Amino acid sequence: MHIFIDESGSFTGFHAGSMGVVGALSIPDVMLKRLLKKYARFRAHLPQDKGEVKGRLLSEKQIDKVVMLLVRNEALFEVTALDLGMHTEGEVQVYKRKHGEEMLAKVASFQETVRPELEAASRQILKTPVNLYLQALITFEVCIA
Repeated sequence: MHIFIDESGSFTGFHAGSMGVVGALSIPDVMLKRLLKKYARFRAHLPQDKGEVKGRLLSEKQIDKVVMLLVRNEALFEVTALDLGMHTEGEVQVYKRKHGEEMLAKVASFQETVRPELEAASRQILKTPVNLYLQALITFEVCIA
């Protein structure tokens, strides 16, 4: 299985209409070569930004063509979205701090060999900017779904 993960949105701007999205596209190994070959045939005709096809630039017909290619080749697409308009930056800061502090409090209960890594990861949570923290949470969520 090949899995491709990408995000959309800046995970900033706590106002109505501000969204952060992470998607994971899973393609069976046996279908990948065939799917990429078929996609290459029409990719050059899709709108791009700096050489990358951007979904926001696609027409409904172009989206349908890509989706149908994926469906016919047994691909799965999982997406998780976060509506930042339903939260405030202050609330997220409090949640992030609590998350990091609770992780730090649990470090001692783990085997001694993994404690340094767990402590470093917990401290990283506390230092990470809010937008990257939210992006990480959503990425983990889409990966375990």
